Amino acid sequence: MNLEGMAIMIAIIAVIVIMTSRIIWKERKLLPLYIAIFISIVQLVLSLYAKGVAGLSGSTAAFISILSLLVSITTAENIERKTMLAIGLILFNAVSFLIPYTNDIIRLFIYWKTLSFVILGSLNMRHTEDEYEASIKYIVICVIAVLVALVGIFMAIHDAQSTKITDIIHKSSFIAKVLIVAGLAAEAAMFPMYFWLPDVHMTMLPLLAVLLMGAATPSTTYVVGHIASTNIFTKEIVGILAVVTSIIAALAATFQKNIKRLLAYSTLSHFGYMLFAFTTGVPLGVQYGALHILAHATVKIPAFLVAYLMIEYVGMYSVSGLRELDVDIIRFIVITSAIGLLGLPPLLTFWSEVFIFIASYSLGGIWKLLALAFFMAILFSTGYAFKLIYSFSKRNDKKDVKLNRKIVIASLPLAIAVVLSIIFGIFQSNIIIYFFH
Repeated sequence: MNLEGMAIMIAIIAVIVIMTSRIIWKERKLLPLYIAIFISIVQLVLSLYAKGVAGLSGSTAAFISILSLLVSITTAENIERKTMLAIGLILFNAVSFLIPYTNDIIRLFIYWKTLSFVILGSLNMRHTEDEYEASIKYIVICVIAVLVALVGIFMAIHDAQSTKITDIIHKSSFIAKVLIVAGLAAEAAMFPMYFWLPDVHMTMLPLLAVLLMGAATPSTTYVVGHIASTNIFTKEIVGILAVVTSIIAALAATFQKNIKRLLAYSTLSHFGYMLFAFTTGVPLGVQYGALHILAHATVKIPAFLVAYLMIEYVGMYSVSGLRELDVDIIRFIVITSAIGLLGLPPLLTFWSEVFIFIASYSLGGIWKLLALAFFMAILFSTGYAFKLIYSFSKRNDKKDVKLNRKIVIASLPLAIAVVLSIIFGIFQSNIIIYFFH
């Protein structure tokens, strides 16, 4: 059995075991989470063995899942949500690895739609009006994307007389590849088809949203960039749209007062970074685009989970509400994450962004201008990053000691994550060598 088959088998067995444990051992409310942690470790090992873009994407997904599950253990969410969280994370892990790994266009489509169904399922767990509205937006974009992509896939298979992606890239028509890229790009939240993403991140279960933003959607950006990079026209168009996405999202994040929406737009901006890197088509760009999946996750996911803890324990959604969590470890996590989102050393994001810039600038022609525009997008990120840092400029004199103790326990894994971002930054060349050489 190849690695693709193993990843599918692990996910299916895990879902069956988690659902069975929920039925047989109802009183053991945390058992589904413990099972999911074990399975995530197995998926991490599989991804590390696979290497390449799929290995980095899958490893990042498994890492995020373990963080989310550890945080979930400390929260008061009901058992049904914890069970659905465990299942959702396992499936997200699987598709984050399978989408960039597979070389079959039909299986790629199946994995892509599995991702969509998990997103839709997680959007309707609390049955609120906002969830329904977000679901409708997502369904609309899904229907359009599926129809466009399916037409492109059928045309590509007809042209190439094969379902292998490598054959389709070299033998299918320009129109077929454009349709496939357009369909996939809609769910990769590329401009102008990004409108669904902020609402989805606002309303879906936060501990699932972190994996959607950290690895699942970025894995789709790789496929879009990979296919687009094989044609000069699509390469330049997608490169331009990726940079536009990053700039618009960075500016939008700056003006958000709701912390979840700020982080959602910030994530969208970084999706543009990844798509831009993959679209260059050169090894340096692709490798550091994949590294940016990990780099972004190690600083964004801790910040997002801190926001989740703020909402869970304090009941506030505004960025200024962070000062209610006036605990040293929270301050360290948020400020370090903000520095990482700025792309400053010594964090891993600095290296990934520097080499994405170098890779794109080295292509010459219009790519020199796109590289400079990419640099502008990074500069625009200072707005929302400093907004996060400023939230701790005033100390909270009314501290709840009991609450602070709970928050410290829940945030320990998040502090480890941002420390790892610094360590990964020091050994970034070793990570590239391991996964790509």
